[in-house]
Amino acid sequence: LFLAVCMLWLLALSSPRRACLAHPTQLLRLRGGQSPGELSDVWKKRLQAAVEAQQRDQLGEAAELYRMAMELHPPLQGAWPVLTNYGLSLQPSDPAKAADAFRKAVELAPDDKAKADSHFNLANALTDASQPDEADAAYGACLALVPDDGGAHYNRGALRLTRGDAKGALPCMEAAVRLSPQDAKAHLGVADCNMRLGRPEEAEASYAVSRKLRPEHALTWASSGNCAEERGEYEAAETHWKRSLQLAPDDGVYCNLGSMLRRLNRMRESRDAYAAALALNPRSVDAHIGMGKACAAPVGRRAMPGALG
Repeated sequence: LFLAVCMLWLLALSSPRRACLAHPTQLLRLRGGQSPGELSDVWKKRLQAAVEAQQRDQLGEAAELYRMAMELHPPLQGAWPVLTNYGLSLQPSDPAKAADAFRKAVELAPDDKAKADSHFNLANALTDASQPDEADAAYGACLALVPDDGGAHYNRGALRLTRGDAKGALPCMEAAVRLSPQDAKAHLGVADCNMRLGRPEEAEASYAVSRKLRPEHALTWASSGNCAEERGEYEAAETHWKRSLQLAPDDGVYCNLGSMLRRLNRMRESRDAYAAALALNPRSVDAHIGMGKACAAPVGRRAMPGALG
């Protein structure tokens, strides 16, 4: 099966970064620095432009403008809000440098809530920089300060799940559900953990909640189909996968469907599913192999034993 898609989904839906966008004069009041009348026009304009670019989601431009403002006016390098915004803007292009900014922000945070947010941002940047051990520790530091941070629990669970540690991820996802019972992705995370742990019955209970909370989410239906097939509920699996494909055509889901239909001796439908997968992704090795197996089995006969895929 193609359960790896769940891992991609979990990373893609990590909780959003904690921004602190503000007008430059507000940044200075938080810092306790000079009054607006004492600001240099050049760096003030750079800082204002940086905030505006970040608000427009033009993060590359924003990062460069923050860098210029801090270079022109070094005291900004000790301003927690500026470092936070700089790190958030820089993260998509250079997560390692963003992590450096967030480390400084942790040291400069004015209170525990701000420090927890800085640890959270640091953890996300370290995740993006492929430093999972440090990222996990940073999520832990965030949660030590704010234990009821559902986003940190979820992101930590997602990180552990992508590393193959479903046992360690499960309590994180369960905490996220407990803190945010209406969060569909947290229920999906619990379900994915249970699937990896070989507990399809428990997984289905969480998938059902997630489907109810977010019925238009294709990957929830795809994962539900994987679970139903694992439980031997082939009709339900077919229904779930077809619903997923209605919402978002995906070659991996078509391959899952084609594989199950072939094993059920529904060869024509199996070939149709593999053909749809190849139409979406002509380079899909799984689809080519599956199509070959479906074509090799005469209509009305099963494919060779041991040739399931």
